[in-house]
Amino acid sequence: MNLFVSTIPRSGTNYTTYFLFFLHAILIKLIDGRGVDAPFPIPPIAEYRHFNINILAVAHASLDEQYIKFPDTNAGNNWQELEFYHRLYNDFKYERDEDPVVSDFINKRGSLELADPATRHVFLYRNILDQMVSFYGHIKNHFRADSRGYTNASGAYQEFTSIGDFIRNGEVDSYLKYYLSYHWAAPEFRDRIHFITYENLMAAPKKVFGDMLRFAGTRLDLAAMDEAMEMALQFSTPESLK
Repeated sequence: MNLFVSTIPRSGTNYTTYFLFFLHAILIKLIDGRGVDAPFPIPPIAEYRHFNINILAVAHASLDEQYIKFPDTNAGNNWQELEFYHRLYNDFKYERDEDPVVSDFINKRGSLELADPATRHVFLYRNILDQMVSFYGHIKNHFRADSRGYTNASGAYQEFTSIGDFIRNGEVDSYLKYYLSYHWAAPEFRDRIHFITYENLMAAPKKVFGDMLRFAGTRLDLAAMDEAMEMALQFSTPESLK
């Protein structure tokens, strides 16, 4: 099975990436008796065959329009506007050709399509107001200047001047595009899309990660799985990664 975890920024992206890496590394140690070096940062694209995931990708991405069933004509028209502002806001952040992680994701994206019956999608999102406050706090002093602003409709780059500026000029459109693409595709692909809220993940991570792995076809009754999950949770907390 292939697993694509699509996340809204500041909604548990790194937590999920690190947990799955450590879970696989610990299973290799417990079952095969060999260690695995931990790269930094942990790559968001990997093969985790010890729990039956051929290709794993964790990325900020919405579904392609071909999978979306719009509720009415107005929704389809509004989608085009969302798409326009989403791309102005995100193109320079997440589509850098020189980034090897992005290039790897693009190369493997075709193996992670929702139409493939061997692929499962998990959408991880957060309360919209909490997400925006957290994300603005993250990017306003970002070490990359091009992550501290947006491209306006005239094609000029502008840095955000306030959280209101940040919300009005891209973030609302971007959040809605991520969320609605999965929300509107879910009725047609209910058995291939699993929704997770950041709030539930933080409240009960073992249960939520366990549900996600079951959805991807992983057997949680495998030998050493429970011990490995407990250890992976310990290693992937923000405190442990400092």
